[in-house]
Amino acid sequence: MSPATWRDEGIVFAHRLIQAGVKTEVVHYPGTFHASIGFAHVAVSQRMVTDRIGALRRGLGA
Repeated sequence: MSPATWRDEGIVFAHRLIQAGVKTEVVHYPGTFHASIGFAHVAVSQRMVTDRIGALRRGLGA
C-alpha cells in the first residue's frame, strides 16, 4: 500500500463522515507521511499537533 493510498482512503472516509452529518475537518500536510507527527522537533509536526488540539477543542466546545 502506498502513502497515497493511506491519504486517499482518509479523505474518502472524511467525506463519508461529512455526508453523514458528522462535523469533520479534512487537513492535508503536503510532504509528510503516516507517522510524521511523531517527529516533535519538526515544524510541520508541531503544527499537526497544534491543529489536532484545536480540532478537539472545537469539537468538544472547549
